[in-house]
Amino acid sequence: MGDVQTSDVQNPSTQRWIGLIGLFIAPTTVITSLCYYFGAIYTRRNLGYFGVDANAIGFSTSDYVLRSVTVLYAPIIGCLLAWLAVWCAGFYLRRLAQAGRPTRLLAYVGWAAVAVGGIAVVRGLDGMTLPQYVWPRGSAWTALGLGVGGVVLLLGTWLLATLRTAATAEPLSPVWRAALAAGVGLTILGLFWVTGNLATRYGEEQARATQSRLWSQETTVIVDTTERLNAPSQLVAEAAIDSAEPGRGIRFRYFCFRALVVKGDRWVLVPAAWEPKHGYVLMLDAGTGTRIWFTKHANIADTPAADWSGDWPCPEVGPGQ
Repeated sequence: MGDVQTSDVQNPSTQRWIGLIGLFIAPTTVITSLCYYFGAIYTRRNLGYFGVDANAIGFSTSDYVLRSVTVLYAPIIGCLLAWLAVWCAGFYLRRLAQAGRPTRLLAYVGWAAVAVGGIAVVRGLDGMTLPQYVWPRGSAWTALGLGVGGVVLLLGTWLLATLRTAATAEPLSPVWRAALAAGVGLTILGLFWVTGNLATRYGEEQARATQSRLWSQETTVIVDTTERLNAPSQLVAEAAIDSAEPGRGIRFRYFCFRALVVKGDRWVLVPAAWEPKHGYVLMLDAGTGTRIWFTKHANIADTPAADWSGDWPCPEVGPGQ
């Protein structure tokens, strides 16, 4: 039995399949981990704007991965376009170098790219660690230094290495290989940091966009519960209703809620008039004691109730509704 297993492992066909599976699993694991990381950054920033801790909702790994799609879409397109531009430029410069065209000028261009890229990367690293001492200030310059600077540094290093191999007809020395590896590493780390900052900024911008649509949102949420919420009256409308079932007592019905997140039976609700200074958020689990349902008010933004004057907490309880 042991001989059969050993021969199966040593079989070239088996080894080839093991290699293919390894090549597929490793990148998939890395991609999933990156999607989880950026999705978690986006989600925490997005919900943190409303004062909600993402850990309290119980998101799974797949939830974070799905939420990373909108964050990574633009960086992936940008990276593909940048890679295409760098590849075209590098291919053209390589052809010039191999044809013996003005190598001195190309060497100057390569060293200039290394110098500019190196300065930009140092500026980006300083912006990450000591943002109060760098010039020019601003997170945009830090992102530009790490992202573009790393690409320029890599392109310049690659051009110098190509000129050297074209002149000597010898393979790259370990020093040049290390330089190219360092350029690739700096570029990847810079893109990683830039994408993380983009996820943070995008999460807050999406939260602000969600807030701006709360008042005119046509789908509203009504909460019916046996326990009084003590919600702010300027944000949530409350109504006490006698239960039709004997011995059930009084139930409390609340209007003016909008669904922010729904995860299983857990609901995160915010008032239609939510503002940072009025940061009331309700998190509850739907069950026998709490019922939740939706109502739709078509074209509610065109009704008189949409012209909020502070006399009602939401359009669905305002004039004309």
